[in-house]
Amino acid sequence: MSGIVVDTAAAARELVGKSNLVFLVRGEAARAPGQLGDAGPTLVPLGRQQAVKKGTLLERPSSFAMANVLTKMNQPRARAEALARGCGRSLTALARQIPGGTSEVPEWVEHAQLLLPAILAGGWDSTNPLDQAAVTALASTSSYTEYESKIRSFVEGADPALDREGTVYKVRAPMDAFVHAGRHIGREHLALLRPVLEKVFSALDPDPDEFFRFGAERAPQYSDWLRDGLANTLLLIAIWQDTARLDLTAGEGQAFADKIIGELPGLKTNARLLTSLKNELPMLAEAAPDVFLSTLEQMLEGEGAAIRPIFDEKEGPAFPTSGHTGVLWALETLAWDPRRLRRVAMILTRLAEIDRGGRLANRPDASLAEIFLPWHPGTHAPADFRLAVIDDIVAAHPKVGWTLLRRLLPDEIQTASGTARPRLREADGPAPQLTHRDLAVTYDALISRAIAAATGNPARMQELLRPMMRFAPQQRAAALVTLDETLKSAAAEPREQLWTELRSTLRHHERFPDTEWSLPSEELAKVRRLVDSYAPADPVVSIAELFDFTALERDDPAAAAERARVVEKLYLEQGAEAVLALERSARISHLVMRAIEDSALDTAQVETLLRTSFAAEPGGSLTTALASIHRRSAGEAAALVLIQELHSTSGDDDATAALLFGWPYEKATCQALRALGKGVENSYWLHVKPFRIEGTPDLLVDRVTQLLKYGRAVAGLESALNRLSDVPTDLLFRLLDAIVAEINSGSPQSMAAGMLDYDLEQAFKELDTRDADALEIGKREYALLPLLERQERPLRLHNLMLTDPDMFHSIVRDVYRGDNDPPPEEVPPEPATRGRWRQGYQLLSSLNQAPGFLSDTPDQLALTAWIDGVRALGREHDRSQVTDVVIGQVLAHAPPDDVDAAWPHRFVRDEIERAGSDELERGIQTERFNMRGVTVRGMYDGGDQERVLVEEYRRYASAADRYPRTTSMLNRIADDWKEQAEREDLSARQRRLRD
Repeated sequence: MSGIVVDTAAAARELVGKSNLVFLVRGEAARAPGQLGDAGPTLVPLGRQQAVKKGTLLERPSSFAMANVLTKMNQPRARAEALARGCGRSLTALARQIPGGTSEVPEWVEHAQLLLPAILAGGWDSTNPLDQAAVTALASTSSYTEYESKIRSFVEGADPALDREGTVYKVRAPMDAFVHAGRHIGREHLALLRPVLEKVFSALDPDPDEFFRFGAERAPQYSDWLRDGLANTLLLIAIWQDTARLDLTAGEGQAFADKIIGELPGLKTNARLLTSLKNELPMLAEAAPDVFLSTLEQMLEGEGAAIRPIFDEKEGPAFPTSGHTGVLWALETLAWDPRRLRRVAMILTRLAEIDRGGRLANRPDASLAEIFLPWHPGTHAPADFRLAVIDDIVAAHPKVGWTLLRRLLPDEIQTASGTARPRLREADGPAPQLTHRDLAVTYDALISRAIAAATGNPARMQELLRPMMRFAPQQRAAALVTLDETLKSAAAEPREQLWTELRSTLRHHERFPDTEWSLPSEELAKVRRLVDSYAPADPVVSIAELFDFTALERDDPAAAAERARVVEKLYLEQGAEAVLALERSARISHLVMRAIEDSALDTAQVETLLRTSFAAEPGGSLTTALASIHRRSAGEAAALVLIQELHSTSGDDDATAALLFGWPYEKATCQALRALGKGVENSYWLHVKPFRIEGTPDLLVDRVTQLLKYGRAVAGLESALNRLSDVPTDLLFRLLDAIVAEINSGSPQSMAAGMLDYDLEQAFKELDTRDADALEIGKREYALLPLLERQERPLRLHNLMLTDPDMFHSIVRDVYRGDNDPPPEEVPPEPATRGRWRQGYQLLSSLNQAPGFLSDTPDQLALTAWIDGVRALGREHDRSQVTDVVIGQVLAHAPPDDVDAAWPHRFVRDEIERAGSDELERGIQTERFNMRGVTVRGMYDGGDQERVLVEEYRRYASAADRYPRTTSMLNRIADDWKEQAEREDLSARQRRLRD
């Protein structure tokens, strides 16, 4: 049985009586008369993951397309997907599993007893010694090789029992094979299977910390093929005992699965085992659901210490990993059955309580919300039962219950990704049909529960404000009554926070009255009455909204003038303390400072504010800002007199220095620093934040020099960034050298310089415009290389390395040990040596040009001289072999030839022939492979991209036939890409086996 690919329904109708499955290339939804097994073909879209041409005979479509076949035949989607997976993409096997199927019994059935060990294993890697041992045990033989030789022929034929891709064997259609071989499975096979299952499923994965440690060797592990295959077999034994007519007594298959999971060593005590079984847990849980749930309940006893480690995140090669996701998928799978929903929900609730959170979005509370989502539930339980379970959660675990209620309320945006579904086990009863009326009733019930849970709790009521505005009018009216009660009974501080949020919500709706989501004016009036009724007596609170984030939406002159007026009024009516309180409570405090500056307060009033702020918070940002405002109002002389008075009273050098942070850097500021004494001056230079200098070039140089003197080169560079052209070359070099020292010292200020890489790039760009010594620039680039990785500017150091053999080879010596030096494990390198290794390796790896090709006109003499010079240094420093390899890596970046357009350039071909070095050619081969970088391909694309490269390098080799060593090297590169293409083909075929 096969499918033929066409592009129209009309073309499909021409195939009536010739083929009973037609796959549409363009995904047309029309269907010709008849269904699978009748005279007419069924039309099915192929799915994007399978690209085929019209007219292709298709024996093994994707499981996506096969599921479409079954759904068109009115099979439930979940069952359709399960059958498609279990039939191994075999249309023949599919036909045997559905009503009306016409395919005959497979030929291999007469050899079913021989194939039973393979069918029970499901899949394995024939080169994995642990997999071999498992299959050998199932076959009850002493020789894996002998058993494999007996079953090897069953991968052939029109309807084979097994697939083989590379070293991997897999049962083609596991469900179909199980049904046809089931009558041969008896207790003796379960006895053979049990110890294998125990060994495989009790094996712990390596600790990720050890596995990802550089150089660590991974201990042998059972392959995922065997683990998945055995888990599927256990599931089939538990659920399809009758379907497959196993030679067992009633219920013995389920009892076997329960016993395996219930007695699995370490499952109830070792969280590492749960994480090791992450991929198999959904199938194991489905095989023995009640035992699995009991296991988790036992691990959650007390504080849940036994299971808590499943949430530990480990750093993977690219993304963090965590073992808890398998547990969540298993629980989501079991939640579809209403009989187990309550237990599943309570376990997820407990997991949510002990979950400390992490970077992965898949968390227990998210699974809970997906399962109970009213419009897309992850369970077949009816709405009234779901609500009853939610009530149990809220009563027993109020915190998680509230979070769940809040996530289920109607909001502006709500999405669902769907939960894991069972493969075989059917839920008790059909899925409930959702109607608009039922959905409205469910939401009414959830809203009522949320209102009740928030009553008297200001924090919860604050969370409820946003969704509350989207409730239906009747629900919102009830919520407002509860809001009134909560505001009335709340303590002062939480009432104030709730009132502030309510007022902000009101303002938001009032500002956008014409939008769909804005409340009608009559309902806004009700909210306004609540806001007015509970307005705090504290005037600071009542005006704080002018200084929160909503103020930025109307940051215009009128709004600024309003803020200035209210600050002035607050000072005149409530005094300086009230203004300071406003600054402390404002969400955007700098708006308060601007309002003070824009206000009509006179110099004496600003001085009062400054004195009050200095007494309350010396060194604070408001105090510094007020000192700056006071200087502009009173003048430099009067401002300095006040600062001297405050210093003599407090004796606090740091607080006094902070008063000058807001002064512009000019002569008067320098004089003030000297007048205040050495302690204040030292504190100023040690703590002043970098800011741009607007004065003369002499003042700029003086400030940068002072910051250098106090070990703050990073701040010095940032201060001069807008005027680097005014910084002398020797001072720029001193800044760069001092930045290296500052970073190496671990200075907190240098570590906090988030834009340092940008600042450095600007400094080097400035040096590029000057007649500065290239070697001096290159030395600084090398020292600061980790911070220059992302810059677009080409490194001058690269040109130096490709023109100066001494410079290039000094870096090679930093990275690679001599041919006769002891290995690093015998003589561990010093930290400084490791640092030079990392930096040098990074620099060598970033080279993307070749010597002799640095200008538009290639220079063969320069190329030859550079190669000879570097190779001579390699011999002199006992690094001949590695030097040739690195030279090859550099030459890999040479351009194609400008005559025959083949790679590499003829000058490089000459050098390859002249050098006659296998190591140099090996370096070229390695680098050409690495230069390709990351590739993007479809799951089943295979090695098509690599085959393009094979042809490309064959063409290069043909063009270079006058250069024998070059031709041989290019053919070897082509052969490498050919092997890579074959590996990609195999990987694609193996991924298809998993489909």
